[in-house]
Amino acid sequence: MPSEMYPFVFYLLFVVGVQGFGLYPEIYAGKSALKTSSSDYSVSDQQRRDLFVASTSTTFENVDQALVYIDPECDRRFLHAVVASDYRLLYKGLSMVQDQIALRNAPDNLLQSSENAPLFRTLEEAMQQQPLQPSTSQIAVANSLAAQRMGTTVCSIWPLGPNVHFAWLEHGTSFRGTWDTKMIVDGVDCGRMSLEDALESNKEIVFRSERYLAVPLSMEQELVQKLKNSFII
Repeated sequence: MPSEMYPFVFYLLFVVGVQGFGLYPEIYAGKSALKTSSSDYSVSDQQRRDLFVASTSTTFENVDQALVYIDPECDRRFLHAVVASDYRLLYKGLSMVQDQIALRNAPDNLLQSSENAPLFRTLEEAMQQQPLQPSTSQIAVANSLAAQRMGTTVCSIWPLGPNVHFAWLEHGTSFRGTWDTKMIVDGVDCGRMSLEDALESNKEIVFRSERYLAVPLSMEQELVQKLKNSFII
């Protein structure tokens, strides 16, 4: 082909390419989508667990399955406080099957508590600058007998996720019938009272977490023994 025709040929190729994109944009878009969608198949261990729970059930009967969550996800400050207090645990009374471990979403709103709503509304204002407030938290107690008034099945509570916080009354053990608003926030009010101390004092503890494991009392001994034998804590 004569060299003087090269510019004309290049021009034709350019025109055809532009028109092709205009006539068949979905083809080009599809290719682009295929290129960028490969990252969708990179699923983390956390996502696999979430997909497994969502596609099957949020309850299971094997303590070993609970350890699968406790090992990578349970708040380390909480685990260390449990060990330091000689395995004093947090409890809630829940409406659930006696011999099943439950994986539950944790967000709650203590402002809706009919029993202590006025106190929690006062604390809501006082704790606006803290990492948790009553409107983003729920309550548990470091005493299995006291937890019986919360629900039919008493369970130990294991907070999960990266954004876990705890708070409790500086004086007294229960929020019931008190107007005391002096709170200790774990990790903020350092040196006043540790989470370990709060567990040993049988206190009611407000906690915030994305979700938590609830382990019935009937399975607690087995779980604690396996924790002691593991390298988790």
